[in-house]
Amino acid sequence: MKKFFSLPLFISLLFADVSINKDLVLVEEEEKSMIMQERGEDTLSSFLGLSFFSFSSDFQDGVSQQDMSMGVRYGLQSNNWRSFIELAGDWRGYAAMTFETDKIFTLYRFNNIILAPYFGLSLGYYTHTRNDENHAILGLHTGMILNLSEHVDMDIGYSYKEKQNDNILNQVEGFSLAVHYFF
Repeated sequence: MKKFFSLPLFISLLFADVSINKDLVLVEEEEKSMIMQERGEDTLSSFLGLSFFSFSSDFQDGVSQQDMSMGVRYGLQSNNWRSFIELAGDWRGYAAMTFETDKIFTLYRFNNIILAPYFGLSLGYYTHTRNDENHAILGLHTGMILNLSEHVDMDIGYSYKEKQNDNILNQVEGFSLAVHYFF
C-alpha cells in the first residue's frame, strides 16, 4: 500500500500556523538580513555537505526495495535560493547524480536555532543494478533548514523522484538528513 498521505502531511506541518508555540518566532526582515550578513549570505555562500537518504525504490515488476544511501553535496546558497550538485550511492547498486535547486521561505527563530522551510526541484541521472544504463530522473523535494551555527546547518527533507523513460525503476522516494559546512 502506497503512503501518499505522508507528503501532504509533511508539507502541512512545515507551513502550519506557528502561533501555537510561543517560543517559535517569525524573524523580521531586518533581522533576517542581519543573520544572513553575519553568515556572509547577502551574496552567495559556498557549502560542502554530507547527506543520508532513506528511500524506497518501486520497480515495474511490483518489487519495492527499502534502502539507505550516502551522498556528497557542493552548492551555493543566498538569502532566498539554494542550488547544489549531489553525488549519492549505496552498496546495493543505486547511484545518482542530481542537480537540485530550492526556494527558501521565511525564517523562524526557535531559541538560538534559525528554521527555514524550503521547496525545490531536482533533475539528474541514476543507475541501479537492475538496469543496464543511466536514466533521467525528475523530482520534487521539501524540508526544513536548521542553522546550527555561523558555518553549519542541517537539512531535514522529503524527496520524490520519478523516472523519465521506460525502464525497470518507477520511482524513488524517502527522507533525507544532510549537514552542510559553509566556507
